[in-house]
Amino acid sequence: MVFNRFLIAAITGTVFAAVLCPAQEPLKTTHVTQVDERLLTPEDGLLLGNGDLSVSVYQTVDCIIWRFGKGDVWDRRVDYSDDPKPANIDEIAKGILVEGWKCPPYGGGPVEATRGTDNPQRMKELCQGTPPSYLKRPYPCPKPVGELALQLPSDQMGLAIHQELHIEEATLYITCTWPSGVRLVLSCFIPPKPNVLVVKWKVEGWTPETLTGNNVPPVWFSLYRWADPDIKTFAVKFQGDYRHDGFRMCADPKATPLAPPTLQTDEGTTFIDQAFAADVTFPDGFRCDVTPFAPGLTIQPIDMSPTGEARLHLMPAPDVHAGSLVVSVTTTSDSGGSIEELRRIRTTLADKP
Repeated sequence: MVFNRFLIAAITGTVFAAVLCPAQEPLKTTHVTQVDERLLTPEDGLLLGNGDLSVSVYQTVDCIIWRFGKGDVWDRRVDYSDDPKPANIDEIAKGILVEGWKCPPYGGGPVEATRGTDNPQRMKELCQGTPPSYLKRPYPCPKPVGELALQLPSDQMGLAIHQELHIEEATLYITCTWPSGVRLVLSCFIPPKPNVLVVKWKVEGWTPETLTGNNVPPVWFSLYRWADPDIKTFAVKFQGDYRHDGFRMCADPKATPLAPPTLQTDEGTTFIDQAFAADVTFPDGFRCDVTPFAPGLTIQPIDMSPTGEARLHLMPAPDVHAGSLVVSVTTTSDSGGSIEELRRIRTTLADKP
């Protein structure tokens, strides 16, 4: 994993906001991380989080993107069928004290019994390092949750961006300006509870005449979760991008991707659902649901079936230049399950959009 240079700041912000700055006391910001350029990858993005749900905020040439992550969203499949029988303490003690096993660092040379061994195959099994099950298959492993993207005004050129992460507030402020006088102001945060991202947005200096064409909003949002690639596709692309042939489990038929995400509805609320295979912890399967709550925005399901992606467009009316957007991330780990938590959040937001 690439180390995020803002990780310490984000963790500190969460601790200060949740522990040292009770809601009833005024916040005094004394620590601010400022960036006056686009952050082009999620690994370099500014972080917000509450210890379970997080976002990394980064940019492309025409979007501001919130990449979601959550502590329990894992592909938990485990398959020990290729692994040797687990060692017991007597075997290990004999290997060290009697046979003098020498186990070099991973990839550093052969395993040796410096004083001889009566079972070289077993010695090799126990000293090989990474078990075959994990060399052949890419799970268990964490999985991305999805992204929210804000589409910037498409005909504005010469963007200047200013980003401020206020540590004690655990809030990120972003200001985008253009030479035409158009200005986009954003603030976003993740509260301690529930697991939601809140985005407040406002466009200034924009009129319908500013943008070519009629009935076009100044900005709009897209919420999506892409389909897992098969491991061979991922491995080939990784080798092509980085000249690193690190994924050699391509030929294993058990190395299957997750089922594609789908769009679902609950009592009129549309959300993105990602299913996970059953495992020891969740024998009935696991799910992660990403749900937008967007007063004043029209939520439009988009048919992305050829790609396997699930996507929603969140569209303001052309004359709407400000608003708030909430995105919840609920899972089977929540009390009563993902849908019950979704319903609780919907009830909470009903009279406080």
